[in-house]
Amino acid sequence: MSDSETIHEGGCQCGRIRYRVTGRPNNTTNCHCTQCRMAGGAAFVTWSEFPRAHVHFMADEPHTYRSSDRAERGFCPWCGTTLTFHYLDSDTID
Repeated sequence: MSDSETIHEGGCQCGRIRYRVTGRPNNTTNCHCTQCRMAGGAAFVTWSEFPRAHVHFMADEPHTYRSSDRAERGFCPWCGTTLTFHYLDSDTID
């Protein structure tokens, strides 16, 4: 399977928001910054970064919360699952 054919799928806990990502991530990180710890309610959050053009939401899309002057976080408005992180000046999404 080539990189462009690699598919990752997931979604929120209640299943109303589903996503499909094609290709391999730019990077994968375990982040332990204060904001990620608060958003995840955990000691760290593991996330992968993809070009925004490779991320496709099926049916519903996450709502967003402006978590800082530089970034927003996406979440499911029905079950509260944290789904995305996006720097406002970037063409990538985590």
